[in-house]
Amino acid sequence: MRRVEAEELSLDAAELVITSTKQEIDEQWGLYDGFDVKLEKVLRARARRGVNCHGRYMPRMAVIPPGMDFSNVIAQEDTAEVDGELVALTNGDGASPKALPPIWSEVMRFLTNPHKPMILALSRPDPKKNITTLAAHYADAIGPCYGIPNYCDVWVSIYSFLSMLDFESMYSVHY
Repeated sequence: MRRVEAEELSLDAAELVITSTKQEIDEQWGLYDGFDVKLEKVLRARARRGVNCHGRYMPRMAVIPPGMDFSNVIAQEDTAEVDGELVALTNGDGASPKALPPIWSEVMRFLTNPHKPMILALSRPDPKKNITTLAAHYADAIGPCYGIPNYCDVWVSIYSFLSMLDFESMYSVHY
């Protein structure tokens, strides 16, 4: 399946699509067969008024600009109580009563406090995605100013069929 076909199938099944700019909604998502900007606005207005949409459905688009506002975030301290919550979550022996996905144990190894909010970045390794800038800003914040890492963890997942050697040649970042 090609990427555009997969994105159109995802768009057909989505209830909400979050973008970083209004331009992305109008000029990029508007090109897909499964989305019409004007029709989405009409259907949303009809649904709000309780008027029948005759079986038509369009995902809602929302804009969340890049960046994070930490003014209302309170960092939770690592305490025995927090550790107890984690033990309760995993039954103390690592086995989960709720059948957590297998990847969860791998993710937990890298988080300093799993109760902190998380910056989650998922993308393909494309220089336009600016993953290195995210990593650089997070790394800079770890320094003496104790900025972002006090409030949240960062998890970056980069997926690709490229080998790591190809990826390293694409990104040559030096700090």
